Amino acid sequence: MLLLGAPALAHAARDVALVSSVSGEVSHIGSGGVPKKARVAMLVQQGDRFAVTARGTLRVTYLADGRQETWTGPASFRAGTTKSDRIGGHDPRVESLPAAVPKSLARVPELIRSANSGKALRGAKRTRQSLVAGDQADLMAAKVIYARMRAAAVAEDVTPELYLFSVPQGYALYDELEPVVADMRRRQPRSDEIQALARSVSRP
Repeated sequence: MLLLGAPALAHAARDVALVSSVSGEVSHIGSGGVPKKARVAMLVQQGDRFAVTARGTLRVTYLADGRQETWTGPASFRAGTTKSDRIGGHDPRVESLPAAVPKSLARVPELIRSANSGKALRGAKRTRQSLVAGDQADLMAAKVIYARMRAAAVAEDVTPELYLFSVPQGYALYDELEPVVADMRRRQPRSDEIQALARSVSRP
């Protein structure tokens, strides 16, 4: 395991990215300074540090502009506001998500925090037919973007599903969220964040 250096300095608790996929051994040090295993769908705050072992990989997605970084170990880095700062090891492979995605992904941290607190995200249900034409067009466009993201992503990367989750959730189309959540749970059955999202939109 690469050394991450001294305990993290205090920093503002600002969510800047999401962990999209993890394989092998990857450690995360947040504001508490205690190393923990990185988890899929965990929120990344500015200043958080990661260490990826020689056989590990980690993908993080920045919320501001959809920058995706895939780190292959050995490597270590610190999360910035829109990109990571390499501490040691290999540079990441960098890709960009479609321009329409970051705005929707930026809603995910609050959804995860609410779900982790036990708050139900399911409220008064709407149907697609109740939406105005422009909103229906936006949803159709989101489906197309999702299909492209899914085709380009590795199987365990749930970024496409988190994006698709955030769009109908914003329109209170809760029935449409259930298959999306089921797909995320299948891809990441051990993610606490995904399980919390699933509970938050389950039928009362």
